[in-house]
Parts: sequence; C-alpha cells; structure tokens
Amino acid sequence: MPEYKQKTKCNLCGNEFLFGHGNYEGKPLKLYGNIMACNTCWISNRDGWAPQFEKTLLIELKRFGKKEPKRNEKGLLPRE
Repeated sequence: MPEYKQKTKCNLCGNEFLFGHGNYEGKPLKLYGNIMACNTCWISNRDGWAPQFEKTLLIELKRFGKKEPKRNEKGLLPRE
C-alpha cells in the first residue's frame, strides 16, 4: 500500500510541498490566520517577512479580522 502524502501550496511563494502524515515541509502561520508557508520561505525570512510577502500577509489578516502586528526592529512584519 503506498504511503499517503498531502500536497499543500505555500501561500507566499506558490510552491507545492508535503504537509502531514510524517512529512512537514512547511508550517501554518498562526499569526496570519493559519495560511501555509513552505520551509524555504520560513527559513529565508527569519528576520521578518520580506516586503514582497507583505501584501499577501496583510490581505490574510484582514480576511480573518486580525489587526496588523507590530513590526519588528527592522520594520518587517514578524514571522510569529
């Protein structure tokens, strides 16, 4: 019997990755309504979300009725 693997799309870069059933190549962003980010985006933005992702993140905050979080010392939206 083949192993079940769930493909998920990164809401930031659009790449597909596996998530679930022992394969966790990304994570839900709780601060931003649980949209998904692949591990590449997560690791690449450890100092805060790069400006090219802000529009997507702000749209999701608005969609979930959340306020924009305080920006970090670099002026970027925080990862979590």
